[in-house]
Amino acid sequence: MKRVREVNVNTSAKTGNKIKTKAKTKVKTKKDRKAKKIKETIEELIEKTDFKAKPVRKIEWTEKNGIVELKVIKFKGKFGKWLCKMLKRPNYFIISLDEIGSFIWKKCNGENSIQDILHDLEEKYGEELMKERLIIFLHMLGRYGYIGYKE
Repeated sequence: MKRVREVNVNTSAKTGNKIKTKAKTKVKTKKDRKAKKIKETIEELIEKTDFKAKPVRKIEWTEKNGIVELKVIKFKGKFGKWLCKMLKRPNYFIISLDEIGSFIWKKCNGENSIQDILHDLEEKYGEELMKERLIIFLHMLGRYGYIGYKE
């Protein structure tokens, strides 16, 4: 834990003398440092993002009541497929997206650029942190191989 000491110096209105007030101690915790690191990482992602790129879906999906469900394959190898078959379990799992995630997913058709998706998001849901949310969401989808990009 790192401590930072602040001393406030005020000037008296009557005498013009400087008066030192109580020293305040601010504590920078692990939580503060972690939040700062996350913020810096998000800023780096935004800087690296090509807003002209067009995201394209790579996995199967369905829509139920306006909510998108992604069908993700568990195993690609023979042993995993065999094991699922022997245990009579499906070789996939379902990820349900929220309303905003579903909206973004539907726009990832290879025709809309990231800038277009951001514009539509801000129109529909307001501008509060939409850019950050969109970039993080697309980054996660790309990292897991659920989407690719068309330039």
